[in-house]
Amino acid sequence: MKIEFYIDQIIAGLRTGLSLLEVREIACKMAADGYEKEVVLEKMAEARFSLSSDEEDRLFEVMDCVSGWCQAKYRVYPP
Repeated sequence: MKIEFYIDQIIAGLRTGLSLLEVREIACKMAADGYEKEVVLEKMAEARFSLSSDEEDRLFEVMDCVSGWCQAKYRVYPP
């Protein structure tokens, strides 16, 4: 899948009220498809401008999971 597809899924999930863990699973699929952490974070950062303030806050939580700034069990990428 193209990275834009996943980003669109994340945006849609945030807008429709998916849980943090459900949105995190989309990020896990991106990692499993071989997208590097820095690329995923960059695309998420770009996407945040199209979100409401609350959605942006939730995206930041997902970005924390991608960057590893979370409990080990929630990390998308290994340290």
